Amino acid sequence: MVQGNSQIRRQGAHDFLAYYEFCCARQDSVPLPAVKINLDKGMLDFNGDRVKLTDWPPILHSISINKHLHHIAISSTYQGRLASADSDKRYPKSTFRRKIPAIRSKDLTFKLCKALRECLTVSPILKTLHLSGLPLRERDLITLTKGLAKSASLENFFLTNCPISDEGLEVICQSVKYSASIRSVDFTGCNLTWRGAEHMANIIKHQAMQRHGTAWAESLRYRLPQFEGMSGLRRVTLNCNTLIGDRGAAALAHELSEDLWVKGL
Repeated sequence: MVQGNSQIRRQGAHDFLAYYEFCCARQDSVPLPAVKINLDKGMLDFNGDRVKLTDWPPILHSISINKHLHHIAISSTYQGRLASADSDKRYPKSTFRRKIPAIRSKDLTFKLCKALRECLTVSPILKTLHLSGLPLRERDLITLTKGLAKSASLENFFLTNCPISDEGLEVICQSVKYSASIRSVDFTGCNLTWRGAEHMANIIKHQAMQRHGTAWAESLRYRLPQFEGMSGLRRVTLNCNTLIGDRGAAALAHELSEDLWVKGL
């Protein structure tokens, strides 16, 4: 039986749907249509608010071994309601707690990031990871960066509307800075200030120095540098972070003034 499960796991790494259905059957649950809808296109894209706590384990197990998907996007659009005195009388506090999606809990976001770390480590084809609106905490980000550091295929890394703040971005930047594959990052609505912009400016500066060094080495060999083939960021998105302000904009502009590689900001 152990050998059979091991074989199913190996095969499931290359067939997300089959392994997801297997995991659901093992816990006597039903696969969710929202999870299955784009799997035939190699994409896992769903709103995590609609997934109950008991439905998450098969998803997390399937993600952790995945070598099949090229695109993973998980979002949350939940917004907590401010309870007035009248609403407190109509709805007890326990009612509001039950309405909070499981994906908002620190335990589940940590488990999700661990599954994604494993996926990033083993997958040779995952190109896009998009997490949107998730309350990612420091340990979540630290866990995620371990996967980013080991991924050889990830090109697009998006954390839109995740309130990671400058401190969280600094954690993420440690992996993005040295990534050989990541081309595009999106930190729209992440509660960033000028400090966050300076973190990104430092990445642009570091990668430019690395590229210039590579170009110089190629010229010494009488070769034309292949600029487009060099690693590093090509597009940085920082929309809806109004606290970046003039100081943050100036820091980015300073590094971009002589950069030959970043195509969009």
